[in-house]
Amino acid sequence: MSDFNKTPSYFNNTEAFEKYLGQTSYYLALQNAVEKIISISGAKKILELGSATGATTIKMAQRFPDATFCGIDMREDVVKIAYNEAVRREINNITFETEDMYAFTQNALDYNLIYLLYSFHHILDPIENKISFLANTYKNMRPGSYLCIAETFIPEYATSLTDKNAILKLWNQRK
Repeated sequence: MSDFNKTPSYFNNTEAFEKYLGQTSYYLALQNAVEKIISISGAKKILELGSATGATTIKMAQRFPDATFCGIDMREDVVKIAYNEAVRREINNITFETEDMYAFTQNALDYNLIYLLYSFHHILDPIENKISFLANTYKNMRPGSYLCIAETFIPEYATSLTDKNAILKLWNQRK
């Protein structure tokens, strides 16, 4: 149900990603939010769906060396870039797989935290497809795990949520 093949080709290598998206303030804010969620949750087995060239998965694997990470993307060329970058940086707590994220989440998911950073919008409309994806992903997650969708539209106050209790309060409100 995802269609990354229609994603603009300028995100298919590390240099283009860093130039056009990876250094934008909203993308960095989303990465920082994911990092806070990983820290607060204490997750040790983490999955990124739609990991592309692996920029965020690699960054998080470096920040949390005691956790294991897996990045999933359906484009073999970008998965290869991500894998090669992890090898180049000698990061051993990370794997990358070529897989459609919708298909991948149809099986039992053995992760404490699953996040989609700037990739949820790739699930094709209509909205029912997105709802179905979320319902099936949630159904297949292990009890007590978290699902984080980090897209570009975040509330203005999100950058000030440094207090662990404030973030946990929001999680409890949103279920």
